[in-house]
Amino acid sequence: MYLEAIRLEKRYGWRPVLRNVSLGAGPGILAVVGPNGAGKTTLLRVLAGVLPPSRGCVRWQGREIADDPAAYRWQMGYKPQDLSVYPGQTVAAALRYLARLKGIPDALVDERVTEVAEEWGLASVASRPLATLSRGWRQRFFLAQALLADPDILILDEPAVALDECGRQQLFRRLRLLARERVVIVGGHGLRELTEVADRVLVLKRGTVRFLGTPSQLAAWAAGWVWELCLPPGDPALERLRRRFVVTGRRDEPARAGQGRLQVLRLLARRRPHPAAAPVEPGPVEGYLRCIADEPDRPGVPRRLQVIDPPGRPW
Repeated sequence: MYLEAIRLEKRYGWRPVLRNVSLGAGPGILAVVGPNGAGKTTLLRVLAGVLPPSRGCVRWQGREIADDPAAYRWQMGYKPQDLSVYPGQTVAAALRYLARLKGIPDALVDERVTEVAEEWGLASVASRPLATLSRGWRQRFFLAQALLADPDILILDEPAVALDECGRQQLFRRLRLLARERVVIVGGHGLRELTEVADRVLVLKRGTVRFLGTPSQLAAWAAGWVWELCLPPGDPALERLRRRFVVTGRRDEPARAGQGRLQVLRLLARRRPHPAAAPVEPGPVEGYLRCIADEPDRPGVPRRLQVIDPPGRPW
C-alpha cells in the first residue's frame, strides 16, 4: 500500500498555502511538522480528500483519489483538529451515526462501535452526551471514530492535544502497532514525541517541503552546531547565552566537588559560543530548528531546500 502526493498546490484566492508539495508514504508513521501557519492542516485535509488541491493530485495505490472518492473514504480514517457532531448525542450514538456514514454494514455497526470504544477507554462514558465530555475525552472519541472502518490509511491532525500522560503513551503505543500494516500520517507540534515514534519526518515551512527523511537524517542537519556547557547558576554568561543563542535543553546536575549545582545548557551556535562549550551529537529537534531557519548555511547543502527520501520513487 502506498500514498503519494504529486506537486500539490493549494490556494485560497491569491494566497498560496501549499507550494509544489510531493511526498510518498508506505506502511509506517510519517510525521508532518512545521511552525504555525506552515500548511500542515491544509496538507492533511488534501491528503484525506476533504479539500481538493488547486493543482497536483493525490494517489492511493497508484490511482487518483478524485477518481473514486467514496472508495478512498472507505479505506481511510481521518481525525481532524475538531469534528462537528451533534453535542446532544451520546458517545455510543455518535459513533453508530458516524459508522453508518462511513458505509459500515448495519449488522456490523454495534460490534465495531463496541470494539473501538473499548480500545480507547470510552466504554465508561458511552452513555454520556458529547457536550458533557472534557476535551481529553472528546479527543479519544475523535481517535475512535477514525478507526471505525479499520482503515488502511490513517490521517491524524494533532491527535495528542488535551490527552493526559497516560493517554499520550497509549496513543503512541497504539499508533506503532497500527503502523505495522497501515499508512499512518500524523501532524502536530509535539516534535520530540513524534520523532521518537515516526519512521520518517516531513518538515513544512511556508507551504513548501524543507525536509523529508528519517529522524536521524533530520538530526544530521545540525551536525557541528550543537554545544553543551556547564556554568554555576549565578554566572552572568548564562543570561547572555540565552539571549544570543537558541537554547534547546537545560538541566541541573551536581558540581564535581559535591557542593552546589551546575546548570547545563544545550544550544545551537555556528561557532563555539563559550570557552567551556563542548560539541555534542545533535538530535532531531536541533535538526528541525536548523532546517526551518531562513538561511540554513551548511557547506555542501542547498541554502533553501534539501529533501532526503529513499531511492526508487523519483518524482
